Amino acid sequence: MKRIGVVPYINALPLIYSLSGYDIIKATPSELSIQFGNKQLDIALLPVYELFNNVNVYIVDDISISSQDESGSVLLFLNKPIVEAKNIGLDQSSLSSTHLLKLLMKEYYRLDCIFKNISPNKLVQESKNYDAYLLIGDQAINHRKVNDLFIDLGTIWNEWTNLPFVFAVWVTKNKDEKLKNDLLKSKEEGLLNIKQIINNISYTDKHFLENYYSYYLKFNLGNKEKQAIQLFQKLLYKSKFISNKVELRYY
Repeated sequence: MKRIGVVPYINALPLIYSLSGYDIIKATPSELSIQFGNKQLDIALLPVYELFNNVNVYIVDDISISSQDESGSVLLFLNKPIVEAKNIGLDQSSLSSTHLLKLLMKEYYRLDCIFKNISPNKLVQESKNYDAYLLIGDQAINHRKVNDLFIDLGTIWNEWTNLPFVFAVWVTKNKDEKLKNDLLKSKEEGLLNIKQIINNISYTDKHFLENYYSYYLKFNLGNKEKQAIQLFQKLLYKSKFISNKVELRYY
């Protein structure tokens, strides 16, 4: 049975809505990257940052977790104004989001910051120790009610580049048309059944969830999304956050 790695966040639920006949393994983005690298997974929903560290991989076309503007769940919470933020805590389960933040702080805000990677639960407990702290996924959604002072990284990226931001894509080392078709079908059926997905989520703010799936999140991977991935790689390379640029291959 083929092993599919997916994040344990509600943003991925539409993508795996009708997948069956596969061994679905849930783990954080950073954990999925390790498992994929160790060949424990046949395909994984990986942070796009991992694309820039892997050669000879394929990206499944027309599926992603993206934001056109606001992401709703990749948030830099503030204890100080952003221009005063020096000491920043990072959710260590993230890869694309942490590197996006580092890039934005250096090139967009022109700030020299100190970053510390920490588990999301501990980061929430020790949040007052930081000028700002990055949370992603369900943890970020829940924390919006604790601290309503935050910056959405999707919004800042869009203001800077006029492009969407792609957070995750399906990545595999081997082309598999059946698996690709199953993933596309699952995405389509998931998007047709958003109301059912929302009803099955225990989060009480259903109005937010409706906005999350209809406004914040995008699940396509078209020309603009591919341009955004290419630009993210180029800017990371230019700013010396990655040492090489690899060819991005879609199928």
